[in-house]
This record gives sequence, C-alpha cells and structure tokens, in this order.
Amino acid sequence: EKTRHIREALINSLVAGTIVERNRLPGVIKGLQFTGIFKTPGEELANQAKQCYYLRYPFASVMKGQVWIIEPLWIKMTDNTPLVGKKIVWERPL
Repeated sequence: EKTRHIREALINSLVAGTIVERNRLPGVIKGLQFTGIFKTPGEELANQAKQCYYLRYPFASVMKGQVWIIEPLWIKMTDNTPLVGKKIVWERPL
C-alpha cells in the first residue's frame, strides 16, 4: 500500500491497463488493452500467483512484496502487423 497506484486501486478497484510490444515500425501495434477488478488474493491464490510470477522472474523470489491480482472483465488483443491485421475482444459474461 506504499505506492500511489496501489492506494488508488484499493479505493477504486475498477482498473484498466495496456500491455504493448515494443516495435520500431510506425503504425504497427501488437498488444492488449484490458479492464478488470483489482483484488487482494486469498492465501492459496496468492501462492499460485507467486509461483507463476517467480517462474518468469526468478530474481523476484528473494524480494519481499505483496501480490495483487486483476480479475479481467474485458480484454482486447490487437495485432495489426502486415498480413495479420487482427483484433480479438473477450468480455466476461455477466
């Protein structure tokens, strides 16, 4: 709860974000946009999330820190590289 983003997400749990692949070609976008609900996971889910995270970032296992999760509500994947030109949208059923 030390960072501004965490403090704000704890007040308003509806969050949005973007993950974009770095690319030097103008106009070529490949990435995700999402909205979701920011949550503090229970112990079991936190342990699962840490295991996944540490597989990708093993150096992080020696650092202490809280694990947070985002339950996705809407995701759009965009890949407009030549010959692909695709957008896929997923929305959580209500």
